[in-house]
Amino acid sequence: MSRIVGFIIVIFVFLAALAGFYFYLKIQKAPESVIFNAVPVKTAMLFEIKKPGNTFDNLNESNTIWSKITSIDSSMNIHSFFKNIPVFLNESGALIDWKERKAIVSVQEIGKNKFSSLLLFKVKGKQESNRFLKSLQSHIQKKGVITELKYNHVKIFKCALNNNNTFFATYHKGIVMISDNQILIEDAIRQTESETGILNSKEFLYLVKTAGENADATVYVQFNRFSEFIKSKIAVDLYDAIGVKNFAEWAAFDINIKKETVLLNGFAVSGAKQYNFSKLFEGQNATGLGFLKYVPSSAEGFVVMGISNLNLYAENLKYYMEASDQLSRYNVNLSQIREVYGNSTVENLNKVLDGEIAYITMPDANNYFLIKTTGFRDANDYVKNTLKKYNAERDVSFESLTYDYNLDSDAKFEIFNMPLKHFPTRIFGPWFNKCNANYVTAYKDYLVFGNTVQSLKRFLYDNTLEKTMFFDKEYSEFENFLSAKHNFYLFMPFVGNSTNLINTLNTDALKFYKDKQNSISEFYGLGWQFLNSENKLYNNIVLHYKPSNQIKAGTQWESRLDTLVGIKPVLVINHSTNEKEIFVQDMNNNIYLINNKGRILWKKKINKPILGEVVQVDYYKNGKLQFLFNTEDELHLLDRNGNNVEKYPFSFESKAVAPLAVFDYDNRKNYRIFIPFEDRSVKAYSIEGKKVIGYKFNGADNDIISQVQYFRVGEKDYIVITDDSRIYFTDRQGNERIKLSKLFAPSVNNKIIFQPGSDAKNHRFIRTSTDGKVNFIYLDGNIETVEINKFTDNHFFAYRDVTGDKVSDYVFVDENYLSVFNSKKEKEFKVKFASNITLKPAFYKFSSSKLAIGITDSQNRKIYMIDQRGSVLNGFPMPGKTRFSIGVLSPGSNRYNLIVGGDNQYLYNYKLN
Repeated sequence: MSRIVGFIIVIFVFLAALAGFYFYLKIQKAPESVIFNAVPVKTAMLFEIKKPGNTFDNLNESNTIWSKITSIDSSMNIHSFFKNIPVFLNESGALIDWKERKAIVSVQEIGKNKFSSLLLFKVKGKQESNRFLKSLQSHIQKKGVITELKYNHVKIFKCALNNNNTFFATYHKGIVMISDNQILIEDAIRQTESETGILNSKEFLYLVKTAGENADATVYVQFNRFSEFIKSKIAVDLYDAIGVKNFAEWAAFDINIKKETVLLNGFAVSGAKQYNFSKLFEGQNATGLGFLKYVPSSAEGFVVMGISNLNLYAENLKYYMEASDQLSRYNVNLSQIREVYGNSTVENLNKVLDGEIAYITMPDANNYFLIKTTGFRDANDYVKNTLKKYNAERDVSFESLTYDYNLDSDAKFEIFNMPLKHFPTRIFGPWFNKCNANYVTAYKDYLVFGNTVQSLKRFLYDNTLEKTMFFDKEYSEFENFLSAKHNFYLFMPFVGNSTNLINTLNTDALKFYKDKQNSISEFYGLGWQFLNSENKLYNNIVLHYKPSNQIKAGTQWESRLDTLVGIKPVLVINHSTNEKEIFVQDMNNNIYLINNKGRILWKKKINKPILGEVVQVDYYKNGKLQFLFNTEDELHLLDRNGNNVEKYPFSFESKAVAPLAVFDYDNRKNYRIFIPFEDRSVKAYSIEGKKVIGYKFNGADNDIISQVQYFRVGEKDYIVITDDSRIYFTDRQGNERIKLSKLFAPSVNNKIIFQPGSDAKNHRFIRTSTDGKVNFIYLDGNIETVEINKFTDNHFFAYRDVTGDKVSDYVFVDENYLSVFNSKKEKEFKVKFASNITLKPAFYKFSSSKLAIGITDSQNRKIYMIDQRGSVLNGFPMPGKTRFSIGVLSPGSNRYNLIVGGDNQYLYNYKLN
């Protein structure tokens, strides 16, 4: 299949040439057949044109995909030639209505590895031809030097312009001929005198009839000549690489250019040759796009074939191999399969085959081969039965060929060793020899072959987490341009390292690829489909431009949710194993528990978004933990399996306006749950969901803006409630503890911070006001106010040591800046971000000397870790758009993991260094 991988570079060069012709000579409909009489029979490809001037009115260099495609191979002189011809036609008036004039562009070889182009116009009688020649002479004499040549008694004008560009022009047999090469003019003259031309090909004539009337363009490709054109550009022998020379005789593609997509659609037809690759699909039913559910999103490409009848495919493959002098190879492969696995191996596979095979190339070259079957049990039984003969004749135990893969306690798979390598290529052909297929497993409806046990584990892991192309947002956009059915589908993305492509190209082609890699990598991908219908191939080729400014996630795993992550992922404890798991909610109000391997353990839909974070409690006081949280309407308590505990959930009489707060005053698990409500009340509940009669808060003066907080200072309890105009300090019964000496409007994004002093007089609470001033509240009610700088009322604030000097710092995040000031109010550092920060920062202490501030730029979908000097930590920013949690997921591990909501609907797990 490395041969098919090489097809990608062919398409790029082909499209580069196509872009030059199309954007300077926009095609609408085929010209009259007389112009075809002048096309040399050795043409590699030719373009029908109807209104070549449309391009100047409708398209220009601001068209994204035009500029990108044409930049891929700047060595071709096609563009410079056709830039000058329209200028000449406009200024000279040689053909007054040339912009509306039917024409043809032909490309052909003029010497070893050298190609040039020919432009043909049909003229209207002798009078117009004379006017053309006179206008040509008059105009060129003003712009350069014109020399008259002759070939077979026909005048050829060599036009050397003052800008160092030269072209040749003539008129013969009712046709104006223009080229940058004299040889092509002479070929065209000879061709008009010949009785044999491309119109003698019944395949070509058929394709002319199929050309779309409303397409932007139509290009015809003669494959036995086109392969030489490709070789001249990338120095790859495509006859050996992918058989382009013998893919078909002729093909016609209608061209449609969108802003970011090039679409080629049309038929390819074969002549008398019977060893064309397309013949393999005669009599085979088409397949669809369902396999995408199983293609890992990190794949560097894949090819899928619709094969409904393996016996018929085997017959066609044998004929193909014989016609291409590979019959002995075919016979050896088949005899070895039968010798090792039994005579009925192919026949038994045909019984379980369900119309599809797929080959997937991976960055590490541990590629996969998939065979769709009639079901998991049939696939699994086929593998085991196939291995029976080998085991019996060699006295090998079945267990010695079996590997158990336990992703976790509930997800278990069997992987089997295949004693004879290259199972897929021995049965389905030489295109799949890069998959050694040393191992195989059954996954859902598919047999999956891989080179190593580890690679199959990765396949199973990615599929369990649904990290596949089917769920990839960018691929879904690309898929909109594809046909629903095909016999063959090749896809090559241009993101990633393209390892398989690089390993396929020879030295010259590799240099070309690397020189143009920046341009190529801005394209999302290329797809080629064909459908075999009545010995004719309908082709669909898609090239999609989709540059990404986002950093690609380098995750340990990604877990797919139903939609975007809605809250900060919370690390929770599995009380059975002591491992960490992840509790998260998506934007559809589904909540999930995900294990540390990324597998979703359960999913449950609740009524509203969770306010704040989930809290774990021991409801039964037996060491087993439950999940406690609230929405604006309900109080929830779930066990670790996602089931409601006893009478939960409880509905509120009023709407909650902040997350619950859980206090365990005496560490006896007699929990008290405090929740502020829209009616400005605060209610306390027991863990059983009953209201606590002993706590009575008279109600806030204004709307409550923060979660209730609890502090134990000495022997006294302080329960803190904050509305938008003041702060209330109460005891456990709701009585006032501190009477403030003055009032201030607390900032909405922050909470109370407690800083212990050397004695009771120095204990103090800290809270910023809406104007960004820092207020130190002492236990006697006195308030000391400090102004650090000017900040908006949406600022975030923290008072803690972030510089590592053991002294608390003033930390502000406001608009798009992180600002840190020391205890003397001197600025330590300031960090600027691309957008305003709207999510609360987090603070992490990895060791006594390693501190970091976590920032989420949700607009640009990036997360940052800022060290104590104000520098971005190595490896950051990373993709992410929610607040994130950092912790050790497995007991005994010394590695931290970062869990964050990613782009689309994925939860990302990064392993931190």
